[in-house]
Amino acid sequence: MDTQQTQINEAMRLKLGSFLERLPEPVVLYIWGDETATLWEAEAYKLGRALAHEFPQIQLELRPRAPFSTYHPVIGVFQPETDSLQDHGIRIIGSPVGYQIMTLVAAIQAIAFRGSQLEGKARINAYRIPSEVTIQMFTAAEDEYGPAMSSILCNLAVISPHVQLEIIMADIFPDLAVRFDPAGFPHTVINKRVHIRGPLDEDRVMEQVAAALRPQ
Repeated sequence: MDTQQTQINEAMRLKLGSFLERLPEPVVLYIWGDETATLWEAEAYKLGRALAHEFPQIQLELRPRAPFSTYHPVIGVFQPETDSLQDHGIRIIGSPVGYQIMTLVAAIQAIAFRGSQLEGKARINAYRIPSEVTIQMFTAAEDEYGPAMSSILCNLAVISPHVQLEIIMADIFPDLAVRFDPAGFPHTVINKRVHIRGPLDEDRVMEQVAAALRPQ
């Protein structure tokens, strides 16, 4: 494994260190892709190796392209248990760049802190989600508000077994975003019904989840 693939520059390490050096629990990154196929897949593999090399609490599993997705790379963040990995349904579609790297950091932190980064009221409401919720959040490299929104959504997915979350790099896969005509980022779609344009706080996110679950 060459050093170019296992090291990040000092500026990036300093930026990420305060978020990743003291994770209370380990996490496992799964990356599905083929690093010989596209630049984005190669970059995702490189980023995964670098994070695992620099931060001991991050483990890495590299997997070939997955049959469940036609878009790669796909990054999953898992919580290791005694004999297995717990899957909270968090998937990142595309290779994080720019502000999107902090979106990946938000997912890692949500797993490591077991969803505790939500305030008490939001955690209670998340526990009470009664049925399946699918969330897609579209972001882009220059989306400075994406990490804050993704942190709320990732913590929500960790707390509630009913929530499945996809965070999609819309500047890499614009054809995935065009169906929802996002007017700026982040753009969040809940159960293909409720659209959130821009960032919201925790309480308003929970209000929108409740709205998506109401009978039509």
